[in-house]
Amino acid sequence: MSIKKIIMTITIINFLSNVFSQVLLSNDFSQVVLSNAEDAVKIGLSNSDDIHELENSAILQMRNAKISITPFLPELGFSWNEVDKVPVYARDSRNKAIDLTVRQLLFDNGKSSLSYLVNRHMAYLSYLDCQKKNSEKSIEIIEAFYNLILQDKIIELKTDLLINTEKELAVIEYKYNSGLAVKSDYLEFQISCKELSNEILKLNQKRSLLCTKLKNLLNIPQLTEIKLPETIPALEYSIQKLSPLQNQYETKILENSIELKKSEAEYNYQKKQYNISKRIFLPNISLEADIAFSGQSYPLTQPDYSIRLLFSFDDLPFFKPGFSNGYTFNDKRLSALSNSTSTKLTPEINFFTARKLTKSSLRQAELSLQETRIQLQTQIFELISEHDNLIDYISLLEESIEIQKEKLKISEYEFKAGLLKATDYIKEKNNLSESIQKLFQSQIQLVTLQKKIELIIN
Repeated sequence: MSIKKIIMTITIINFLSNVFSQVLLSNDFSQVVLSNAEDAVKIGLSNSDDIHELENSAILQMRNAKISITPFLPELGFSWNEVDKVPVYARDSRNKAIDLTVRQLLFDNGKSSLSYLVNRHMAYLSYLDCQKKNSEKSIEIIEAFYNLILQDKIIELKTDLLINTEKELAVIEYKYNSGLAVKSDYLEFQISCKELSNEILKLNQKRSLLCTKLKNLLNIPQLTEIKLPETIPALEYSIQKLSPLQNQYETKILENSIELKKSEAEYNYQKKQYNISKRIFLPNISLEADIAFSGQSYPLTQPDYSIRLLFSFDDLPFFKPGFSNGYTFNDKRLSALSNSTSTKLTPEINFFTARKLTKSSLRQAELSLQETRIQLQTQIFELISEHDNLIDYISLLEESIEIQKEKLKISEYEFKAGLLKATDYIKEKNNLSESIQKLFQSQIQLVTLQKKIELIIN
């Protein structure tokens, strides 16, 4: 995808997100309406100024990396000299010179090309990393939304249980006052009502904390009211197991993983850098063209044109020779031919250590790449195992709840007939409520897990 298309896509997404958030949010943030998890994600991402800044920064990095072609462009030089000599026993002389130079790099052992391509690739990976942060925040918002839904469901279950228990308490109280029930049963129902009331109070406190967390993720003021659907939305999830598709999922996550792409880029860079470090006998080659104007007074005429081919062995250790071959033209004819050589002696006592470090960096990059692959394969394996285990657990819970409901009907009859203690009857009711709570909790966990797997592999 080109940078222009990426910029246009992000602009459109930001505009639509802002429009969407303005529709759902009142001007004073008095209320936020969340019909589903997708609404929460859209609001959260549209209000995430930090992510928007990261995206803009990544786009600027891509643009900067694309136009960073300075090493491939010619260098322009300009010089002006004016020398006046006043000798004792000779005539005075005045020399003036203007020199225009153009130097173009022809070959540098691939160092400039490697640096340019790596910088562009890393800038693009930075942009993809922003998209990954979007996905991670989306998962966080989805989990926070469903945790709040789950808490409302638990409160609803406990409230229904309290209402039914209070109704049964009223019946037991009437029977106790009439001498048809023992005091222990009456006290057991009283204790159960008090415990349920206290539990509901704690659940509401936890709901406030979950609501605060969701508001922070949505980046809205704490005074804002979050309005959830009056009826808990139906949880849509697939009951298909993913174990048979594990190889496909591994392939997808290895193809799309930002971490793996970064590791591959680092490994390829270190590998090419190591190969370049072995080609120390290849020279840097440049072409230099020059126009020189000289004379004793202005305007300066009759320019000299010269062209030189420069060879420098900057990668050699200890001594760095350089050679040049030049031709000068004047008045449309060859006027001079020049050859020169020079060398610099540099005591690079760390040359061999630096070579070993380059090789070590390549090995580390290779090991890091292998480790990243293993981590991704382990991650998708663990997610798929957790997913399939959840499906089995939900199926067993559903069967167990049906059995518990049938058992509770029998226990209710036995309790009314005086064949079952109140403590055992209340315990069975609480067990059924806990099982229903676990079922809904597992279903929400499965929904969020499926969304998480989808975001990770894509």
